[in-house]
Amino acid sequence: MNKSDKIPGIKGGPSWVMFWLIGGAVLGSSEIIANAFLNRFPLVFGFFVSSPFWGITLNYSIYISLYIVTALVAGILAELSRRIFKAGYSVHIFAGLALLCALIAYLGHGIEASDLGKVLPPAGISETYRPFSLWLWFGAGAILFLASGSMIIKVFRRMTFRTAGYWLVPVALGAVLFNIFDRSSGPWPFRLILFGIVVLVSVGVGGVLARLRPRLGPIIIGIFTAALLAVSLQGIYYGWPGKDYDSHLILMVWDAQRADTMSVYNDDFSTTPNLESWRDHMIIFRQAYSPANYTFASHVSILTGRYLREHHLYDGTESDRASYGLFENMADTMIGRGYRPLFMVENPWVMVLKKGFKEAVNCPTHVAAEGHFLPFYRNPFLGIQLFDHLTFLLDGPFKYTVLRIEDRVLTSWLLRARREGPYYLFFNWMYAHSRYYPGCNPEKDGFAEGYNKGTEFMDLRLKGWIDSFKKARQFSRSLFLITSDHGELLGEWEMYGHAKTLLEPVLHVPLILFGKPVTPEVIKTPVPVVSLKESIEALVPSAPGQPWHVKGFIDTMLHNRGTVVEGSFDFEGPDNGIRWFLACWEGNNKYMQDPHEYIPGHSKGLDMESFYFYYDLDSDPGEKNNQARHRPQEVLRMQEAISQWESRLDVVPLPPPDEGDEDEYPPGLLKQLRALGYMR
Repeated sequence: MNKSDKIPGIKGGPSWVMFWLIGGAVLGSSEIIANAFLNRFPLVFGFFVSSPFWGITLNYSIYISLYIVTALVAGILAELSRRIFKAGYSVHIFAGLALLCALIAYLGHGIEASDLGKVLPPAGISETYRPFSLWLWFGAGAILFLASGSMIIKVFRRMTFRTAGYWLVPVALGAVLFNIFDRSSGPWPFRLILFGIVVLVSVGVGGVLARLRPRLGPIIIGIFTAALLAVSLQGIYYGWPGKDYDSHLILMVWDAQRADTMSVYNDDFSTTPNLESWRDHMIIFRQAYSPANYTFASHVSILTGRYLREHHLYDGTESDRASYGLFENMADTMIGRGYRPLFMVENPWVMVLKKGFKEAVNCPTHVAAEGHFLPFYRNPFLGIQLFDHLTFLLDGPFKYTVLRIEDRVLTSWLLRARREGPYYLFFNWMYAHSRYYPGCNPEKDGFAEGYNKGTEFMDLRLKGWIDSFKKARQFSRSLFLITSDHGELLGEWEMYGHAKTLLEPVLHVPLILFGKPVTPEVIKTPVPVVSLKESIEALVPSAPGQPWHVKGFIDTMLHNRGTVVEGSFDFEGPDNGIRWFLACWEGNNKYMQDPHEYIPGHSKGLDMESFYFYYDLDSDPGEKNNQARHRPQEVLRMQEAISQWESRLDVVPLPPPDEGDEDEYPPGLLKQLRALGYMR
């Protein structure tokens, strides 16, 4: 520092430029080192995905540069303020202190806002989720700044930039490191107290350094060297040539996507042009049916290969989640075949089914989630989190930030594939379900129009992700599976949504296998999506790198245990017995029993005593003419087929009624149920 710089309040030490430059570089480097221990690297841009070494190294370089540039901008602003107000160089120290207090306040807000005890996974963010305002936390940070600033004025009257660095850098490091290691979602007061302890310990470390006054040069060089070593080792580790890491299996569940509104199934639409471009490498099942007519039960069946009566998990409650953990699922199977299972979903209800997956990411995509960021998107790299949080708040109803986060996660997995692949990737997309797409306006768009635009956007997203696999040179041996958990009523029978009926718009879903190794084929036989787990076991080779068994997949789907869909069970009826709300198919003939009377007045020949329905889908695709009374032999044959299907089920007990709800069961039925082995 020049003699002219020796203004009351500060003396000696490096210039203000070096103060900010070194501070930013040390913080960024320390964050890199700590994350490297946890095998993480920052991903700012998704370039050089085909070369992990250069992709990781360049992203590291950009990230540390952003830290340095941000620090220098803060220093320039502080210097401008100093010159405008003709103040001493201590302005820089107080500016650094102000930023530090703001950082502590923001991290405190993140600790509280990410208390997922306030979030109900089956329903997303509950109405009781009310974290304190970020501005309230910044107010607390301002109080902290005034208190610590007063202490500096009184105790350290002639502080140098060097002495200030002894105090500020350890505290900033403590805060940043806590953000890296705090991935908990436990009660926030406890975590906030722990955070306070970390900050106080960091202050103590700063005090020790200020008293000992060690030489900063060797320390700074050591930090930079360790960061450079971490970058180089990670780049080499993930960039080193691998073997058989690129034959991924990608299962994509397009939530609530019905088959007949996809142009790959129906020429009257133009919703899936990118998917259609793969017809020469596609197996398409023309009549695939979801396991259930709503999300949670259907996803359980897809992941476990069990019909509803074989798991009885309907609502995603705590007991449901505990019971789900007892079943083997696809993740367990794929681990045994040498695949690393990864999980990225946009439906919070599905997130609770992550058991067995090595990584699980939840990115809710719906308009109602627009005000909440931190419950779902905390990032161990603070600079990236701050940028994402800012852009999230600036986004309109459609959150482009969430798309960028998902793309970064996928890119990160592709960069790590040489060491961790091949992958079994499970994705759940909600765009059609939520009618969510760029420019979406739920109040203006019609229900069906918004739904179809959501499908179009998923098709566009699919093209972008396929391009990512191609850029990573991990596409040619990979396979993609697209299906859905249920369909959607778009005004048919004057109804909207799902979970109401077992009509075709709710149950007829896509099932498509495509990729370079696939020879095109169209399967017209009805198949149940619940058979996916068993069919994937037949598809996947015993070890990565061997050819896919596509024929085994088709044969297993066709030789299934029964194309039957269950909605729920009911105890009403003249015999006071169990009536299952189900449907089954034989060719284009469909049988259904509906004890809930969900379609009265919309089907001729309605039999309200038996609740039986029989439709010829060739002549009556709209299910308007119930033939059950006129074709009793066909009805009897379908009922016999259901009886045979039931005899092959590995049934589990029905869940007991909730306390106080015993009256749900008719008198005498509890004993009957226990005798059948249904009650726990």
